[in-house]
Amino acid sequence: EGPTVTIDPTITLADQPVWNGVIYFTGTASDSTGWRRVDVTVDGEPAGSSTTEPWQGWYRLPAPPDGETFEVTAVATDRLNATEEASETVLVDLVPPAAVSLTLGVEGGGAIEAGQTVRVSNPTLTIDWGTSTDGSDVEGYYAGWTDSPTPPEDPSELTRYTSAGEHAQPIAQDAVVRYAHLGIRDTLDNVRWQTAGPVYIDGPATPDLIGDEVLDTDPGH
Repeated sequence: EGPTVTIDPTITLADQPVWNGVIYFTGTASDSTGWRRVDVTVDGEPAGSSTTEPWQGWYRLPAPPDGETFEVTAVATDRLNATEEASETVLVDLVPPAAVSLTLGVEGGGAIEAGQTVRVSNPTLTIDWGTSTDGSDVEGYYAGWTDSPTPPEDPSELTRYTSAGEHAQPIAQDAVVRYAHLGIRDTLDNVRWQTAGPVYIDGPATPDLIGDEVLDTDPGH
């Protein structure tokens, strides 16, 4: 039998997290006698030859594709010079969704800024955001307040929204620090994270933390 060859149908930031001006197309090849090389073309142009498994072809572009398709052909040649060809329309998205403006707030007290101390007992903190855009379409917005400046690895740990809006989250603790996170995910699972903070929560009765500014919405304080 001759060689077999396949082409990976999608390339995302999970495959190529760093843009260096080149798209790397990949796939598999096999043969009972051992294959020698895979020759790759992209949109009719030569895109390299590979002798390693998985094979790899490369194609230079001035900017990373954002949900664009490329016609890729891979021809595998085995040690007996038998060949097999595969063609695939490959979807490439190496751009996360566009960043949006974030507004932080506390219910009943208006907008707040990073570094501010909220002198309110059991406040409800809010995150407001605008509409993002993406070449592969936005799948969802994931919002939440956590005690870490680093967003979670999995956006689904936060609350999902399908459009621009507001996330409100009660904070039933005192003398704590919170960070606002918004993850915008496209339909190919590329995610843009935006983080704002810290915001200090410190009730008026027993102040423990000191921030750059103070927001006090308790009329009895």
